[in-house]
Amino acid sequence: MQVSAQAENRFYGHVHLLAKYCGLEGSPWINGYLQHGWNATDGFGNYLGAKRISNKYVWSKRCETLIRNKGRNNVFAIGAPWLYLEDVYPKKKFSSQSGTIAYPAHSSSWSKMGNTDKEYAQY
Repeated sequence: MQVSAQAENRFYGHVHLLAKYCGLEGSPWINGYLQHGWNATDGFGNYLGAKRISNKYVWSKRCETLIRNKGRNNVFAIGAPWLYLEDVYPKKKFSSQSGTIAYPAHSSSWSKMGNTDKEYAQY
């Protein structure tokens, strides 16, 4: 079992964003694991959720409740990091914006989901 996930916390930029929101510089060490993606379960998925012994910082009360219902009390709902974006990086005014940015589903090599990029793009 992994005690902490400092590499993952930094890779996705969430630590930097939260630190800046709190008035801190750089990417400080977090005592735990910060949810970095969405899934339909507890915010970490079957491979991470209840298996991690470190603190878990999740985006919603729903995720917090799911993990607590598995007998873990080391979980805290903090909201999704992008909720802080407007405060940290105020939006610039643009006169014309169009389009949508969508990030395809991704998973680990053991996932049975497979590559769905083509179907997603067509949709």
